Amino acid sequence: MVSVPWIVTIAVASFVISLFGNYIISMWRGAKTLDVGLHGQIEQRDKTITVRETEIQQKEQTIEALRAKSKRSDEEEHHFRKAQSALQKLPDHAKVALRHIWTMGELYPVAGGSIIIPGLTREQSNDALAGELVSSTLIKEVVTSHPSGDRHHWEITTGFRKVLGELLFPPPPAA
Repeated sequence: MVSVPWIVTIAVASFVISLFGNYIISMWRGAKTLDVGLHGQIEQRDKTITVRETEIQQKEQTIEALRAKSKRSDEEEHHFRKAQSALQKLPDHAKVALRHIWTMGELYPVAGGSIIIPGLTREQSNDALAGELVSSTLIKEVVTSHPSGDRHHWEITTGFRKVLGELLFPPPPAA
């Protein structure tokens, strides 16, 4: 026959095993529930990131469009295109002469009628001023009458000063 202490021992052991089994099952289900919750949070974050990335791309496109948008009037844009085209056709020594005139504002010959532009020979200076630059309409030769004779000087043609500054001295690239 089965004794009472044996029944109590079996009952206590069954209770402990049942309690331990329920603990394991509840932990496993709790972990699954946490995983489902975390997956939901992760999906929500992914959606938020996607929305924000789209907003950032749209803002970057807007910024790029505003940068590309011309800040020049129609007249300035016309002069810019014309100057850009003329500069592409000019030889290097003519560009040096043009930079010098732009920087100085005007170019006067020295005593004796010689034209001296730093970095150029006399022939290169004369070639640039006599033909290449004047024919491009970027500069003009101004002749003024004086009792001692006509005086010549060269200056940037009206309308080209601002755009030539942009083309001849571009800003350094952003780092």
